Amino acid sequence: SSATAAILRDPAAVQSQLQVLFDEGVDFLSVQFGLSDEVRRKVLELAHAQGLEVWGPRPRELTMVESIEEGQDGYFSMDALLPPGVDWNVVQAPAFRKSIQALAANHRPIVPLFYASVLRLENQAARDDTEGLFALLSPSYTSWWQAELEDRAARLNEKSLAQGKRIVGKQAELLKALWEGGVQLVPGTGTPQPWVFPGRALHQELELWEEAGIPAPAVLEFATRGAAEALGIAEDYGTIAPGRTASLLVLDADPSEHVAALRSQSMLIVRGQVFDSAGIDDLLQTVAARVKKVRDAINRPIDVDAPSVPEGGVVVLDGVVDTVAYGLRLWTEHFSVARLPDGGTAYLGRVVYPDAPYAKRTPREMVVTEIVRDGELASVEVVLHNDGRELRYEGLWTAQSWRMRRSADGHSIGVTSHNEHPVVVDTGSVVTELVLGHARLAENFPIIALHEGLEPEAAHWKMELDDVGNHQVRTHTGRLAFRFLENGAPEKGLSVIGTRALEFDLRSSDTFGGPGAPLPKELRDEIEARRSAAAAIESSAPAAADGGDAEARDGGDDGQG
Repeated sequence: SSATAAILRDPAAVQSQLQVLFDEGVDFLSVQFGLSDEVRRKVLELAHAQGLEVWGPRPRELTMVESIEEGQDGYFSMDALLPPGVDWNVVQAPAFRKSIQALAANHRPIVPLFYASVLRLENQAARDDTEGLFALLSPSYTSWWQAELEDRAARLNEKSLAQGKRIVGKQAELLKALWEGGVQLVPGTGTPQPWVFPGRALHQELELWEEAGIPAPAVLEFATRGAAEALGIAEDYGTIAPGRTASLLVLDADPSEHVAALRSQSMLIVRGQVFDSAGIDDLLQTVAARVKKVRDAINRPIDVDAPSVPEGGVVVLDGVVDTVAYGLRLWTEHFSVARLPDGGTAYLGRVVYPDAPYAKRTPREMVVTEIVRDGELASVEVVLHNDGRELRYEGLWTAQSWRMRRSADGHSIGVTSHNEHPVVVDTGSVVTELVLGHARLAENFPIIALHEGLEPEAAHWKMELDDVGNHQVRTHTGRLAFRFLENGAPEKGLSVIGTRALEFDLRSSDTFGGPGAPLPKELRDEIEARRSAAAAIESSAPAAADGGDAEARDGGDDGQG
């Protein structure tokens, strides 16, 4: 689902990784699609033993009744009420009856996320308030949302709009039926999904509930007392009473007549601190100034020191890459390739993750050293410096096993071994691409992936060349794609995990007058042959008349473009 989700492959992973979350004192768990039956049941078992609820979409293979019997505590999206294998185009109202009855009878809440559906029918490019709203949002969101515009615009044709309106109509009827059936509804929006503006989107969600036929007083009840009860925080929030948290919204109109009155705000009281309309404007201007400072900092190049070279090593290739997502730089890395006196090769990287300009801590830094001898990975060291703390991972191939040790601030926190010889230890650093560029193409090869806290996971990847000579790697969580210059510098790369895509671009490289670290000759010859063949096909293709075949050549809408 995301790059930061815990990936649970078996019950053993559930046991180890959920304990970390429990130790962190989380409030509840959110699960996504893709968990096996035994893993999902283990999550429910351990969470309930800790007194925690588990929310998420309804598992696709279960009916609502079966999911409730299995123990899921809450649901996201009205999609959860669709019978397995049935979509919104064909579903009819009677198909929801059993699910509604089961939710009500078992007191299972649901977050309808209705506005997220209605939003798909809106042309965001035509908004006249986007600039002002974007001034308040993190640059990572604005870059992501702008990139989504092109895809959204392509779907706003007459046919898809008509179909979307029919679906939204069915969902409005279902929302009213949920209320009439006594189901506990919890307002939510799914922000920061594209164009779901924080705060404002909640008011839009509530207004849609009223338009669907739920009376305004009932909508307000769901948004206050009801939401607090659903989340188990009604002792502090949701009602105006002695002992409750003093967070109040003072309005110029009565929202029990029309929910839209929530927009007519004259005063805000947050935990007892009072803000009039001028004070609210001041707060927004403070946020905008902070966001501008972040944007300005993002556009400044980051200078990163070269990684340290093992004793006696001679650097033959050096360079800098920037990693971006939706046009927003996330980190910068200085990499080196060094030849060692014993004939081995050291692949080195120093990664700096810049903090926001207003942060009071030093930026995170990771240093990666992977040494290859005789074409095989011999040892790895990864050191992560974060807010004055040091995490360290060390890996060594010895006695026919990959021995691993992790430590925190010099104290050992785990020693393990693995009986397969990994080709690379993946940290998200460009060192991974450098090592793989000099490795053999393979259908199935072992790797070690390091997660948060440098927690190792053994996995298998597949690597091949595409038709134009780029490396394509199918990973256990997504894919990698990258290509090299003649001197062996990684020119461009793409990493996809779930719906998140990260790209890196080479900013500079230096070979110090030598050839650098070119890929193996056999591989270079194959890459050149594929690129030449692709160029020949491109040059012999007939020109498009008025762009007639451009869509076909660019991949059309088959997902391969």
